[in-house]
Amino acid sequence: MEKFFVLSRQQSLFLKGIAIIFVLLGHAEYIYKSGCWGVNLFMIISGYGIFASFRKNKLKNYFSNKIKKVYLPYFLVAIIFIIYYIFNNRTFFSKKVIFTTLVGLDLNYNFDKTMWYISYIFLQYFIFYFFAFFACFLIKNQKVRDYLILLFTFLINIFIYQIFDFLFPNVLIWNSGAGVFLYKYSFSIGLFLFLLSDISIKKILKNNIYKLLIFFSFAALICLYNNVGISTIRYAIYVHLMPIIILSFMQLDIVNCNNKYIYFMGKYSYDIYLWEGFFLFSHNNWFSVFELKIFNDIVTILITISVAYFYRKIVIDSVNNFSFKKCNSFLFSSLL
Repeated sequence: MEKFFVLSRQQSLFLKGIAIIFVLLGHAEYIYKSGCWGVNLFMIISGYGIFASFRKNKLKNYFSNKIKKVYLPYFLVAIIFIIYYIFNNRTFFSKKVIFTTLVGLDLNYNFDKTMWYISYIFLQYFIFYFFAFFACFLIKNQKVRDYLILLFTFLINIFIYQIFDFLFPNVLIWNSGAGVFLYKYSFSIGLFLFLLSDISIKKILKNNIYKLLIFFSFAALICLYNNVGISTIRYAIYVHLMPIIILSFMQLDIVNCNNKYIYFMGKYSYDIYLWEGFFLFSHNNWFSVFELKIFNDIVTILITISVAYFYRKIVIDSVNNFSFKKCNSFLFSSLL
């Protein structure tokens, strides 16, 4: 039975490769706001992946996996950045700023203005866990449980700013330059796409489900942007359109997912994201050896990719292997 939407691991890594390329080109100012396309794709892939993992393993090792794969690489990079800025730039940061940065809550561009994404994706993980935990406890029917998780995750994200304003009045939640409101339902789209993998194309067409999808898409757009101007709505459509086109082309087999270079970029996309803001925004003058900007940017991007690769291979893999062996040793001695 042909499914409406299926995302394999290879396709997922390919999409991450496309996403990080968009981010690099956007931040280097070659494609207008293409970084938003990349972030949107990352959010959608995260939503799809987290639901796929939940369907397979429920909430087993949920936070330990997130700490190992997402928080640990960020935490170590944050330490490097803090040490660098304090000792090299002789910059003073308060204990509060250092603490919020280390825990992934640097909302005000203190060290790296691209790191707002870390706090936002952490938030999505917690929201999903909260509803999934109670859904598993209270609801036995898998289909009902899954759609309720999607529904409440979607609703919370729609009103995320209002909720924060109520809980933390007079506190800036994400710098306005990040445009977080544009990604309010990207994570939920990923969750929804995974649920569509249970449905055949024939069933969707036969039961007119596609009409329902169109209706909810427009309803979501109205709900999310009902208090903003036409220009913002156009910008939001621009941000969401490219990821939709790429996902559609992939499902129609128009896009070849076997490109080894894009696959490589996808494999190390998160590490590249952690480092690219440091090089492209803060220290792009380090590699200004050519007269033409494009050549300097190529060198900067290649160095960013190289640093991210060796950071993963030398630092993160070593720390993970050490932690794994230490945990096994502890468990073994405990059993004895």
